Amino acid sequence: MPFDPKNPLQHTIVNSFSGPHNDFRTIGGVVRSTGLPYDQVSGYVTSNPDVFSPAPFQPGGCDVFKLNPSFHNPLDPIKKW
Repeated sequence: MPFDPKNPLQHTIVNSFSGPHNDFRTIGGVVRSTGLPYDQVSGYVTSNPDVFSPAPFQPGGCDVFKLNPSFHNPLDPIKKW
């Protein structure tokens, strides 16, 4: 499923991965920070490898993900240097 920035669920989940301290997130962490149901977050993250990649480490049974490096969020401002 391609990312739809107008879809509130997708937009909220993707934005939970942005910011200086949110490179890697667990499904549970996204659920706690967004208030979204676990099944919706897990389903979206795990079924969209074009947007999310599993982290190279998976501690203690936690599913850890990051934004796929090739993913470009169309809502991100374009940086001009």
